[in-house]
Amino acid sequence: MRRDSNNHLLLKGNNILIQPGSTFILPIRVEKEGTLLKWKFYTDTYDIVSHFGLFENGKLTRMKVDSEVYVGNGRYHLSVKVDKKGVYGIEWDNTASWIREKKVSYIVEEFLPDPTVDEKIQLNK
Repeated sequence: MRRDSNNHLLLKGNNILIQPGSTFILPIRVEKEGTLLKWKFYTDTYDIVSHFGLFENGKLTRMKVDSEVYVGNGRYHLSVKVDKKGVYGIEWDNTASWIREKKVSYIVEEFLPDPTVDEKIQLNK
């Protein structure tokens, strides 16, 4: 994977089908503290629950998202700056539905923080 000049990386984009009464968790590995994660998603229907969190002891611990914007027509834009390395996850929860499956389309992007002075020195060696 290649980064652009703004240290931006498109991590993942896909369409998923979440069965009634189930959830889907998309794992995201973050290698650098201060990384900004942004994701957009939309559903074919409006009623799906979304959570973000850090995997700790094999479970997804929910975290508050910095920015959440409902764009309309079931479209959402979210972002969060993470303060430590680890495996994070975006969860889409369709457990409230007994009959309907939900199609979710998403794009996840990663923006690394500016390199520290020490990192810049290492890059120039």
